[in-house]
Amino acid sequence: MTGRPLSVSWHLSYRCNLECPHCYTRQFRYADLSEKECEVAAQKLLCFGVRMVGFGGGEPLCHPALTAAAAALAPEAVCSLTSNGVFWSITRARELRQAGLASVAFSIDFPTAEENAAFRQCYDYADRVIRAVACAKEAGFDVGICCTIMRSNRTRLDAMVEWASTHGAEWVRFNSLKCVGNAHKLSALEPAEWRSAYQILDELSARSPIPLDFGQGSEPLVDVALHEIGSPRAVSVSDRLERGSLCGKSTFCVRPDGTVTPCSYLDLPVGNVLRDDLEALWESATLSRLRDRVADSKCAACGHWDLCRGGCPASAYAATGDACAPDPGCWNRLADERLWQEAS
Repeated sequence: MTGRPLSVSWHLSYRCNLECPHCYTRQFRYADLSEKECEVAAQKLLCFGVRMVGFGGGEPLCHPALTAAAAALAPEAVCSLTSNGVFWSITRARELRQAGLASVAFSIDFPTAEENAAFRQCYDYADRVIRAVACAKEAGFDVGICCTIMRSNRTRLDAMVEWASTHGAEWVRFNSLKCVGNAHKLSALEPAEWRSAYQILDELSARSPIPLDFGQGSEPLVDVALHEIGSPRAVSVSDRLERGSLCGKSTFCVRPDGTVTPCSYLDLPVGNVLRDDLEALWESATLSRLRDRVADSKCAACGHWDLCRGGCPASAYAATGDACAPDPGCWNRLADERLWQEAS
């Protein structure tokens, strides 16, 4: 059997109090599991060897079983969640911390209150996140900020780090925009812009007052960029948990009704956590194909293949309909194609 997953992204509900332009889940409609079903699912995940669970969605606090699900997992698994922060209070924060949740990331994407209000369609969104950070810290959470890198904020990543540090966040996680769900309407960054953004974040990491996570060791093209610029933060092939994307190799996603997919962004169902045997799902043809991606001629000739393995399957699927196609965000492929076109 292929090595079992270490972590799971569990989307308890796709219900949400906001309509964010970059949300990747608003296209889906699933019935939520009951509290009892969540507890059964939690036990199956633990028995399968999962030791890290990140609750997402949707807004996890929209599901009444969040506390019960966390409590069922917490004795054996490290539990975290990502939230928009709107529903947080000190009472709710203490309840979730007591249930065993260890860390929380609050989503915010711009350094000014006006931009956040317009983007989230919530006039006091930034203030609500600031209050949520304070409540979570008082309750004993490890608290960070989650920011999605987009065309509209890519030149102000330093300002986001300053905002997070000023308002009490202990770290910042930068996610690369995936053009799925609502986000397919947004303009994707060009490959060279992705490389530039990763270089900026690498330089910021060297002087940031708080730690920055922008996909080092998990996002294949981030690691390629860090190797190309000679960053001391570059992760070697031998130090990576997996070669290429972690999708379907050391992690998978559970959707609100128990549907299992390779990752949060990739709409390729392989079964259901309640109805199916997890070992059988883990050995499914879909996941096996993701683990055994084959390089085309351009990727095979690239010196980063062992590190990258074709890049992000979700980005490839969104662009081509094939999760095993090369990542459309790869700047090296684009350069090769332009040279070939010029030579022709």
